[in-house]
Amino acid sequence: MVFFLRYRELLPIKSTAERWLESITSFVTYVGFLGLLYVGASTLISPRSSNRALPIRMFITAFWVAEGFLALAWLLINNTALIKFWGFTTYMIMIPGLFVIISQNDKLSLRVRQQIPSSRLKRILAFLFFNGAAGGLIWAAIILSLTQVG
Repeated sequence: MVFFLRYRELLPIKSTAERWLESITSFVTYVGFLGLLYVGASTLISPRSSNRALPIRMFITAFWVAEGFLALAWLLINNTALIKFWGFTTYMIMIPGLFVIISQNDKLSLRVRQQIPSSRLKRILAFLFFNGAAGGLIWAAIILSLTQVG
């Protein structure tokens, strides 16, 4: 990413909007990867009975949405190169994440079962974001397929 953005400086003059968008893209990407490391580390040290998947899946989803909005902004100024970067970062995060998702335990602890909401829509969202391989695989499939469509 850094090489890509620095290489673009050798090209002809860019507009102010492009310069700001490059800065914002770099900042969001760096903060996103640092946040991913932080959330991953805090997930590793949390007890097995807690809902370990919720914070990391919510963070990855928020990071994916933020990068998607940046890709849309790049598309609006007729630059499609960073749309490919959005897809690349999504796959770079999700493919190794699939190995973690597959190895998760499907039996929920009492602590996690008490957090499951009673309404149907919230229960579906909880299925995608709470512990368990089945919900995690569906969550990953949704993100990867929406990235492929985008």
